[in-house]
Amino acid sequence: MTRRTRACLAIVATMGLVMAACGDDEADAPAAPATTAAAAPDTMTTAAPEAPAEVTTTVPEAPAEVTTTVPEAPTEVADTPSASDGTGMRIAVIYDGTLDQGGWQGSMDAGTQLLEDSMPGAEVLRVEAIAPGQSAQRAMTDLAEDGYHLIIGTATYDADMAIVSAEYPETAFLHACDATVTANMGQYCLAVEEARYVDGALAAALSETGKIGYVAGFGISFVLKPLNLFAAGARSVNPDAEVHVVFTNDWFDPNLELQAANALIDLGVDVLTYDLSSSAVPEVAAQRGAGFIGYGYDDARLQAPDSWLGGSLYNWGAAFVTTAQEVAAGTWEPGYIYGGYADGLLGYAEFGAAVPAEAQDLVDSLIADIAAGDLDVFAGPIVDRDGNVVVPEGETLEFFDRAICCEWVIEGVQGEIG
Repeated sequence: MTRRTRACLAIVATMGLVMAACGDDEADAPAAPATTAAAAPDTMTTAAPEAPAEVTTTVPEAPAEVTTTVPEAPTEVADTPSASDGTGMRIAVIYDGTLDQGGWQGSMDAGTQLLEDSMPGAEVLRVEAIAPGQSAQRAMTDLAEDGYHLIIGTATYDADMAIVSAEYPETAFLHACDATVTANMGQYCLAVEEARYVDGALAAALSETGKIGYVAGFGISFVLKPLNLFAAGARSVNPDAEVHVVFTNDWFDPNLELQAANALIDLGVDVLTYDLSSSAVPEVAAQRGAGFIGYGYDDARLQAPDSWLGGSLYNWGAAFVTTAQEVAAGTWEPGYIYGGYADGLLGYAEFGAAVPAEAQDLVDSLIADIAAGDLDVFAGPIVDRDGNVVVPEGETLEFFDRAICCEWVIEGVQGEIG
């Protein structure tokens, strides 16, 4: 499969987009930001991301008194940033967890590593275990004061970054999967709906019982979207497939994840997946003879190699590199980076040894169709589990709606939400 990297930019209107599934606990989930996002364009990008020639890129105009170009390096930094290799550029990446947690944190750090490899002349600082709120604001303020040109938040910092970025208009800020876009603050996210649709199809193709287990964090929109599309992908292969979900109401609690995974297998599921970070779910799959499908993190394949089936991979680094190079060149215009397989922001991991050729071919075919724009995973009809048509036949969700989806739960999902 050919992977092409390109950034799909669109402006996100003011919205209460929930945070990416990556915080340390429930208290980490911040309230919706009070900061006003850039106005949405009249026409939003629909369906799967298209080639750059067909995508309209709109960015907010900076106020006359605000400059969004790269700030001058402080006196102790001799070099001027260079777009080619980042010479003289200072970049800080802030994590709300620790890198040894793997999972979400690990996938984000793989993006940071790609940034380092692509811009060897840049100074890249990792700042771990920064909780949202005052701690995050202090950390960002210190970094901006210290002369960092680009500050990247890996999750849950939208409200904090909006506050700090307003005080440092000459510093570039980039945040994961939320709402605020300003003259010097942009967003980046992945089309997780594409990834989970393909993963769900693989799960259904390999499940003998037709029952698939899903361990999730919180019953919030950003978690319900991949859950829904996982179920949609599964039911595209087996219309009677059931996706049984258990929520831990935590982002990282190995003990709760272990209990949830065992409870799901007790219900009769024979394939497990999750949207969390610890190794508990893959370990339960290995112990109890179930198959396991990952969630964007290739380290999961190493956690349970005998139970590993496959899974989509996140390539955050493509967004990091694009932004850093534009900031260094002084051409960056904050917007919303959003894309999937066609844009090089999604990939697919190595299949497990037990996955037959026909299942591998199914995954390859789905990815090719999505990347080509021949398969829109949000195309109707989509019906929720209460029988309501949420996407009518012949329609799809436009960019704004798919970005903030979903408050509903698709038919085929079993279990209490939240």
